[in-house]
Amino acid sequence: MYSREDLIKKIVDEKGLQAIPNLIELLDDEDYEVRELARDALSVMAPEGKEYLLQEFKRRFNLNLQDDTVLLYLAELLSDLNCHEIVENLKMMFNKFSDERAFPLILENLLKITKDESYLDILKTYIDSDEGEIEEISVMAITELPSRKTLDILLEKYYKTTN
Repeated sequence: MYSREDLIKKIVDEKGLQAIPNLIELLDDEDYEVRELARDALSVMAPEGKEYLLQEFKRRFNLNLQDDTVLLYLAELLSDLNCHEIVENLKMMFNKFSDERAFPLILENLLKITKDESYLDILKTYIDSDEGEIEEISVMAITELPSRKTLDILLEKYYKTTN
């Protein structure tokens, strides 16, 4: 049995960039562990496979599928690469999701790429959500931009929670 890291290394070493289409398909697997493994393998290959990931992101975006979680994964991978080409698409992605948990993820990707503090203000509205998972996602998203404003938001949340 392979460890997670060994399995990722094996995929990268043996299949290389040719594995990207199959890994993208696995991002839609029912099994969370399979999806996360595919995402982790893609993140290792992302710098070399950026163009393919970008083309696939744009193709899926143009399909106008509702609640396309693969699109969210691709946005995450591309935002980690600071891919400015997807900023306008990200801004239009909100109407493609009915699950509110997608919104802070989209905002996180916008924040990573643009470094625009105005996204912190929007994320701040989600950290007081009654939905614990949305709150957690939002706190994680806010930490993507190391700034004084980020610290102030997190401190305010901390003091609200402890009082």
